Amino acid sequence: MEEGYELDLTYITERIIAVSFPRACSEEIYAHNLKDVTRMLRSKHADNYLTINLSERRADLSRINSKTLDTGWPDLHAPPLDKICTICKAMEGWLNTDPLHVVVIHCRGGKGRIGVVISSFIHFTDISASADQALDRFAMRKYYDDKVSALMTPSQKRYVWILNSLLSGSMKINASPLFLHCIILHGLPNFDASGVCRPYLKVYQGMQAVYSSGVYHIGPGHRDRLCIPLEPAQLLKGDIMIKCYHKSDVTSEREVVFRLQFHTGAVQGYSLSFDKEDMEAANKDPRFPDYGRVELVFTEGPERIPDADRWHNGADVMVDYNTADPILRWDSYQDICDGEGTTTTAGLPKLTPLSPVCRSICLCHHLTSSNLSLSLSLSLSLSLSLSLSLPLPLSLSLSLSLSLSLSLCVSLSLSLCLSLSLSVSLSLSLCLSLYIYTHTHTLLLLFSSLWGVTMAMTQILSTAQASLASPLLSLKSRWGGGGDCYMITSAYVRSSVAS
Repeated sequence: MEEGYELDLTYITERIIAVSFPRACSEEIYAHNLKDVTRMLRSKHADNYLTINLSERRADLSRINSKTLDTGWPDLHAPPLDKICTICKAMEGWLNTDPLHVVVIHCRGGKGRIGVVISSFIHFTDISASADQALDRFAMRKYYDDKVSALMTPSQKRYVWILNSLLSGSMKINASPLFLHCIILHGLPNFDASGVCRPYLKVYQGMQAVYSSGVYHIGPGHRDRLCIPLEPAQLLKGDIMIKCYHKSDVTSEREVVFRLQFHTGAVQGYSLSFDKEDMEAANKDPRFPDYGRVELVFTEGPERIPDADRWHNGADVMVDYNTADPILRWDSYQDICDGEGTTTTAGLPKLTPLSPVCRSICLCHHLTSSNLSLSLSLSLSLSLSLSLSLPLPLSLSLSLSLSLSLSLCVSLSLSLCLSLSLSVSLSLSLCLSLYIYTHTHTLLLLFSSLWGVTMAMTQILSTAQASLASPLLSLKSRWGGGGDCYMITSAYVRSSVAS
């Protein structure tokens, strides 16, 4: 690597390029290197390259190349299964459109995310691969084996295996939700001077925390296993992550014991078992026993399992349900960006994503505000018209037009002066038009129609405003929602079989 350059640019094939930057690279060096890379790409490929960004969303990437697909997810994590399908489909579509098209895979941080995309794309194109693509496929496999395979986490490799199994037909996807009843730790890690740990769990669905356990205080003689029952059972579907922490009583800090990710569509049966090498953090931690493993127990329904008493831990295990402890409440994925809960996007404030309940409240607030503004403007304008001793038809037309224009301005959040000026001008013009029909029967019908249009427009505008405001506040659009991949995978398999 030349002096002043901190990047790795590799032509995996003639049409697939990987560009990675180390996480420790400063913003100044990153921006400088990115400009040089862009200059080189344009000189060789003009505007025929599609950038697929696997890191956090960056405005400078979109400015440099308008054909940028932001598909990032946290470093050292597996992406949602449907996101892998989306990336592979975008790559295949772009490359098949024009023989001059190339794909640039951009990543800042660990190269494991590049490994996920390359290995998934190999499996994704297995069905439709032709003989003349054999050399490219060999080059992709060699890059995967030599450069990125060792850098991928166990969960990343698991998700690639799931995609390959679904596409090859060796696994039938389980479309039903599951109920998680118990998490069993076989073999307890040594995180404390007494030879035990104080674990607690968090369960995520689509990177949103859905369950947090209490802190388990384990006696020195309890070394065999620990059962953490979920009462009531937790309904799960889609992309799931389970993260276990050790809470220290000395420093009031926490350490990650293990992290694992899986998709409920790949669960065959009602039990999953993960060995030490199958879990992040634990696979490289000597404090986690080599024989240790984690078992998950599922059922199809929320009913309590008849023999659930076997999960009793004994008198030497106590549970602290003090959920007010900030260490327990803190969620490293509430400001999801890149890495273990650290926000690195320059110039953007750290905002907590709005929950669905909060978004509903915001939406109701906008609807209520628009209706209130409509009613208030109607009553004020009607009172004004009657106080001026105007004829009833003219008063009604002036009131309706003023209320329509003023409520629309309020719904659009315009300033007061601009709202009033627009309201008056619109009111006068509409009033003159309506006054022509004062002595006709059409006036009543026109009034009722305009009233309906007024209500509909304010509802639509306020709804649209609330819908646009929530994603901007939460910044949640950077990472997607971890949705289901059932329709995408099934559609792709059906189209491939049909072809």
